[in-house]
Amino acid sequence: MKQILFNLIVFVLELVTLTNLFLTPKEKLFAGLCFVLIFWLGNLYFLHHADLQQFPEHLHSLQDYLDALKRWRRKSTPFRQEIRTAMHQLELFRQKQRTLTAFSNQFQEISEQTEACLLTNINKMLRRLLTLDSHDSAQTHKTYLNLLLHQNQNILNQYDSFLNEVFQLDSAEPPCLEVLTAALRDVRKQSF
Repeated sequence: MKQILFNLIVFVLELVTLTNLFLTPKEKLFAGLCFVLIFWLGNLYFLHHADLQQFPEHLHSLQDYLDALKRWRRKSTPFRQEIRTAMHQLELFRQKQRTLTAFSNQFQEISEQTEACLLTNINKMLRRLLTLDSHDSAQTHKTYLNLLLHQNQNILNQYDSFLNEVFQLDSAEPPCLEVLTAALRDVRKQSF
């Protein structure tokens, strides 16, 4: 709506200026070129911000979030490293999730909950990127983004531990099973 209103105002102003009888042909040419430049830059601005400001309603899957991060990575922002880290974290999770799914489908709910936590933090990160103000301190935003990335890293580390436990359960005798069996025998001997 804003873009349509902008285009309409530019068009009306250009029409009024170019039909002005008091301007020389050179002045009209210069004014016409200025309006074309304003029209072009204004529409470029609206197109540049339109795809980023609509994201919260349209992001549902892990791939949607990766695509949004890729769009932000192409923008001029002081947070490129944080965006790359977030993309790397999502890619790592996707690989680990595929590994777990290939191994067993019985842990799908845990995998979905982990994905939801990761994506919630990425959503917060993207929302922060949307609300950036040039007058704000970039360091404040960097600190917040790094906090979210640190939380995601902790979630990924816990997911790794979970995967290790799942894979050990599949082996014939997990190492912890021997310790548990020995402890149960000691308890039984003491009770008799």
